[in-house]
Amino acid sequence: MYGIGSRSNRMLLTIQLALIALAALALSTGLVCVALFIDAVFSGDSALSGRYAIWIVVAFAVFAAADWPSEVISQNVGKEYILRIHELLANRAVELPLGFFDADRTGQLGVTATTGAVFAANAPGMMLRPIMHGATVAVVTSSYLLFIDWRIGLITLAVSIVAVISQRKLFAEYKAAEQIKAQHDQRTASQVLEFAQVQPVLRAAGSNSIGERSVRATMREQLLVLTRTQKAGQGVLARMNTILAFGVITIYAVTTTLLIAGQLTPGLFIGVIVLVFILAKLAAATIPFGEGLQLAHNTFEELRSVLDADLLPEPEAPATPADFSIEFDRVTFGYQTDDPVVRDVSFTVPSGTTTALVGPSGSGKSTLMKLAARFYDVDDGSVRIGGEDVRALGTRNVLDSIAIVFQDVYLFEDTLYENIRLGHRDASREAVLRAAEAAGVAEFAEALPQGFETIISEGGANLSGGQKQRVSIARALLKDAPVVLLDEATSSLDVTNEHHILTGLRQLAGNATTLVIAHRLHTIRDADQIVVLNPNGEVEAVGTHEELIVTNERYRGFWGERTDSSDWRISRESRSQRDL
Repeated sequence: MYGIGSRSNRMLLTIQLALIALAALALSTGLVCVALFIDAVFSGDSALSGRYAIWIVVAFAVFAAADWPSEVISQNVGKEYILRIHELLANRAVELPLGFFDADRTGQLGVTATTGAVFAANAPGMMLRPIMHGATVAVVTSSYLLFIDWRIGLITLAVSIVAVISQRKLFAEYKAAEQIKAQHDQRTASQVLEFAQVQPVLRAAGSNSIGERSVRATMREQLLVLTRTQKAGQGVLARMNTILAFGVITIYAVTTTLLIAGQLTPGLFIGVIVLVFILAKLAAATIPFGEGLQLAHNTFEELRSVLDADLLPEPEAPATPADFSIEFDRVTFGYQTDDPVVRDVSFTVPSGTTTALVGPSGSGKSTLMKLAARFYDVDDGSVRIGGEDVRALGTRNVLDSIAIVFQDVYLFEDTLYENIRLGHRDASREAVLRAAEAAGVAEFAEALPQGFETIISEGGANLSGGQKQRVSIARALLKDAPVVLLDEATSSLDVTNEHHILTGLRQLAGNATTLVIAHRLHTIRDADQIVVLNPNGEVEAVGTHEELIVTNERYRGFWGERTDSSDWRISRESRSQRDL
């Protein structure tokens, strides 16, 4: 915890650990004094028993004085470390390349940021504290018993050592089971999240769809893994309790034998019995906390894996682009090693012009967009803006110069106005409303209960797909960046309002350098140039619409399919023929 804590976090944690150690030492001293007090009472030494009684009061007073503040501080430490873990994860998330956040990783981050963070942050107060109390009492008690009788002391020490070794071994086995459970938790969290997000598709598919079957199968598998993990944890507790019970019986047998042999006084005998009984109770009570401590340790390991993940290299002195042209120079890239999505791609988008990307699904159109925004670094070749490699410009400079409208739009639980102003807190209200008007947001905002002050549900659940897309376009308009990336920007818009939205997009493109993926015919036709990609992610042709319609068969076919589909009609005659 020291490694991730801020200065104030570390100071609070140090105070807490010092108080826990002091409380553990006071508790141990008080228990030894109880045994000595019992011996003094049986021996009839009232003066000695009085002194031990005073020491008992002092020891338990110190214990209370240290233990209570440590509990109070533990609450503050826990709260601070939960915030710290969230802060570290959030700060790191915006630095990591997009490729880091695959489905399994997203689930892992969710588990780490929720249950994992609570376990880890509260580990000192809720788990380490009772463990330190039990361990200190064991050491001090064993030392005292060695002083009374070396045989009792050695047996107590041996039982303590066996218990510690057994606990470490058993918890190593439990850790393996817990890691498997954590992996399933992450996978299940990802699938449940996906299941919730794609409810319209799943409901349209009907009951018992592949999506529902997949989630059910995952949850059944998680239940089996959870059951096995719980059995492993219960097995640890059962075996540890057996070891402790056997140890206590052995110590009691030896102590009784010594009493019968006259080698131990009745007072010492009763003192040892009481002391060993309390020690066994403390030890048994600390065993479950070892499981919690292991979970906390796993969380810190997961957090460390996030913090130690490789970042995209950033330049010490970022370059300055000469203009805002975009150049792909022999670019090869794949999300998986040795499986390129785009291969040897080369083309240039001159500054202030519009280039459209056309190609079949999976040809790498969206991938090229992400490379231009430096969500990833290329495997080979280079992507340049204004003549400078994006790696030399640095991620922040690249993103600052780009406005992006992707196909998938996410809205936050805030007002419609704030969702448009996202990332531009200094924008004036006039600028926000102007962008909303140009993107067609104002049209549907008037129908909302509180207009632009209406709260949007998380993810934009209370807006249609087309409405969310318009908000995304308004965000880009507000940014007024010199480079614009449009990925299926009009895919969710109805035909009636599309002309109005395209007017906003043309305003957005304006004098900007624009790279667009679109299947709407007029968007492609109006581009200054069109890049045709083949299914292998290679550039097949580059030219204007008029050039490609004559020279490129793939583009001609693409255009023909769109033209034919735009003339589709469902007539009564066609339905009758189909019914026949």
